[in-house]
Amino acid sequence: FTAAMEEKLDDVEFGKTQWQELVKDYYDNLQKLIGAVDIKKEKGNFTQDSGITCDVCGEGRMLIKRSKGGEFLACERFPACKNSKNFTRDADGKIQIVVPTQLDEACPQCGSPLMKRTGRYGEFIACSNYPKCKYSRAITTGVKCPECGTGEIVQRRSKQGKTFYSCNRYPDCKWIGNDKPVKIACPNCNHPFMWEKYSKTRGTYKLCPNCKTTLE
Repeated sequence: FTAAMEEKLDDVEFGKTQWQELVKDYYDNLQKLIGAVDIKKEKGNFTQDSGITCDVCGEGRMLIKRSKGGEFLACERFPACKNSKNFTRDADGKIQIVVPTQLDEACPQCGSPLMKRTGRYGEFIACSNYPKCKYSRAITTGVKCPECGTGEIVQRRSKQGKTFYSCNRYPDCKWIGNDKPVKIACPNCNHPFMWEKYSKTRGTYKLCPNCKTTLE
């Protein structure tokens, strides 16, 4: 298609073809291609076979699905089987299923072990007895919110996949930041925490939000 278009553009340059005629032909062909595609059907059909068998029902295949929060795996037998998993890819692009980590902490609602899981919007803590118990909470950094002073800063992830930090008292407190807070007191002014920052020249370092002291 590109080579043919280049030849036609050469014809226009040398006066063999009128540019209006070329544009009309291009537009007509484009309309035919668009008409051959069911836009609504394609928009909701972003699935791909992962080659992994569902470990819950043992029958369906796990499909790669896409949402605003990114890619995830779901059983093709949904809604009969509601198994879904988050995954990452290694350097070769191979799927690596994210395995939840069991914590040495009991659920405050039912007493079952708590798990650290990874969802579409980042890591969080949830009850291992889900869906019978729906207890969950965000993972805190252990740093008090600098705005309200009572909440704690938690890590979150936007629908676009960008990591940010906010107060766990939202929406009562709307503090938000991009840098990760680290519970290290500044050696110069004794500020209770520092920002973890990164640059290509320095790598990872820490910056005091109060006096701007840095630590490597």
